Amino acid sequence: MDHGIPLVRTRGHNFLHSSRTVTVKISPFLRAILAISLFLCTRPVRSSPSKSSWLEVGSYAVYAFNLEMHPGGLLGFDDHALAAPVLGKYSWRCVKLDPNSATLELELDFTVPKNESVRYGSVKYLGKEFVERARKGDLSFIKRIPADQITESRIELSQDPYLVYVWGPIRISRRLAVTVDLNTLELIDDGGKPWGKWAMWVHPTKYPLVGSSPETFIVNWLDTAVELHVSYNNGTIGPPIDTPLGRFEKYFVAYCPPTENKLLLEFGMETPVIILTYAYEPRSGILLQAAAEMYLDDILTQKLGVIFTRGVFTILETNVSFREDNALDISPYVPYLAILAISATIAAAYFVKEKKLIKKR
Repeated sequence: MDHGIPLVRTRGHNFLHSSRTVTVKISPFLRAILAISLFLCTRPVRSSPSKSSWLEVGSYAVYAFNLEMHPGGLLGFDDHALAAPVLGKYSWRCVKLDPNSATLELELDFTVPKNESVRYGSVKYLGKEFVERARKGDLSFIKRIPADQITESRIELSQDPYLVYVWGPIRISRRLAVTVDLNTLELIDDGGKPWGKWAMWVHPTKYPLVGSSPETFIVNWLDTAVELHVSYNNGTIGPPIDTPLGRFEKYFVAYCPPTENKLLLEFGMETPVIILTYAYEPRSGILLQAAAEMYLDDILTQKLGVIFTRGVFTILETNVSFREDNALDISPYVPYLAILAISATIAAAYFVKEKKLIKKR
């Protein structure tokens, strides 16, 4: 059976004008090379480096929640508490590293300050039920403020509208250790069972540089899983990300459409939705900033009961190395490029040889 590929079918007295049908036969070896080349050409281009290759014992990052005080910074809790204004820090440090998991020590520290000149800074509960219970001395509905900070002098009741105020200063903090599966970035318990998702970094190599990939970023937000879509901003799509560590023109962005829950109506929100947009450094995948001024993860939702935030959440300090140009590294693709170049050279040499043989006929 003839497996040749007809190149030219014309009439004449030379290569371009031959009275014969010219058929060039491609050897099985060359066919294999061309097939491999074609396969590599169709593979989606992805980022680098490998999964969490930068992580080591001692790696850390510190994030600021509202670098400067402003009334718009607030936290909403699952016990219906609304804290404002709020300053805070959220930090992690790697204390143990295994081939497939890492143990991280976390510190979350949020403060509702006190202003001496005016009553400024409080945690408040909106609703007639809370006022009536507080009037009877029942403050059991206050679940997220440490008990030693709930004193009679800090409580104030209002009837128009119905509000219970717990005036500042108030500090809500938590230290804990978590284990992260480095392959899936799931938060796992001592038995290896997943209970949440780690959102402080992503694996850039998972995502194509064109298009977007859906992925669960929060396992339990008000009994709902929150899915974000991850795409790459090459510097021409979205605005740059400005942080205390510098400006980033290129980054991965994880975003979600508005996610609704009617509980948010009880906080006075006209539209009961959260909108999350996270920007990640393109090489390490470490979180740079919550670009939509709202950050949530399974640590906040499940350990502190935080169900929404408002304020600038940005990286403040880290020992993870960023390259100044934060451009993408093509080194992982060098083997592919080399194969393509070799394939092209072999193919060119083969066709030149065939052309010479045809001319001699």
